Amino acid sequence: MAKTAKKKPGRPRLSIKGRGASEILAVRLGDDLWDRLDRWRKAQPEKLSRAEAVRRLMEAAITVSGY
Repeated sequence: MAKTAKKKPGRPRLSIKGRGASEILAVRLGDDLWDRLDRWRKAQPEKLSRAEAVRRLMEAAITVSGY
């Protein structure tokens, strides 16, 4: 009888290159920064979630910096 591989305990990793999964990132922001983020979101032509707003701002910052 062949041995079966044992699964590792815990949650599986979500971010595996080539599989299209995203990694979760928790961020702590002060009230002032949340307020500024929310004002920026509301000024956008489409309704954005906070997560999508953060993604877009990060993408813009990385693009402007040349990376």
